[in-house]
Amino acid sequence: MARYTLMEGLTPMSSGRILLAAMTLALLLTTPARAQFNSWPQPLPSAPIWGDYDEGHAWHDAGWWSNNRPDWARAHHPEWWGDYDDDHIWQPAAWWWNNRPDWVRAHHPEWWGDYYQGNWYPASWWERYQAQWARLHHPEWWGDFNQDDNWEPAGWWAQNQPDWMSENHPDWWGDYYHGQWYPASWWAQNQPASMSQNHPDWWGDDFEGEWYPASWWWQSQPLWVGQNYPGWWGAYDYNQIWLPPVGGGSVIPAGAMNIIPNGSATTTPNTVGIR
Repeated sequence: MARYTLMEGLTPMSSGRILLAAMTLALLLTTPARAQFNSWPQPLPSAPIWGDYDEGHAWHDAGWWSNNRPDWARAHHPEWWGDYDDDHIWQPAAWWWNNRPDWVRAHHPEWWGDYYQGNWYPASWWERYQAQWARLHHPEWWGDFNQDDNWEPAGWWAQNQPDWMSENHPDWWGDYYHGQWYPASWWAQNQPASMSQNHPDWWGDDFEGEWYPASWWWQSQPLWVGQNYPGWWGAYDYNQIWLPPVGGGSVIPAGAMNIIPNGSATTTPNTVGIR
């Protein structure tokens, strides 16, 4: 279902009203439930082991594919995050996050995931077992479940179903670099000048040395956004995830919790336009 609705003839509110709305949203969104996990499956599910079958129906892990069929792996499985270590051994993202986290933050902020009990798990694992927690704490993990009921990140969708992604998730900011699609966080880290020049509408800023999009900021620091970036217009959807306007500011999310022109926040099944 598309998350955007066309609205016309609506005017922006003042920065003061934005700040008041942000203060209201901070109270609404900052609840003890946000910090809690749902019940975990027992035993705790292991991290996914990426791989696929070859033409002879023999299964190989992502490292084998990266060594023997790298072009195929990049074309079909951009969600197999990883790179070669100093010994030229391909290691998956979990290895890098557990052993070289500073290197990952500097080079691959798009390898989304988080730690639990001292081990790093990719976003797909979190979306499978703690979806509500993931969406509230990491709205910057752009992705969705595919027809096989596997959660795939935005890079997979850009590679395999770009038309669907463009139609349903214009809020997944990113672009292609050497034939591979990367989200805005990668561009901010690796190609900041190009991003600033070509994509000024990719709103975001740095937090503790890492760039986060406006959706993360509205979710985590709404007061700060209201004070520093009142021009980051948008609205909250039914999952309390903030979404930006698209189409020059005339197309907005059909959300439940919206910042509205009277300077407050409301919950409504209808779309409230913000330009």
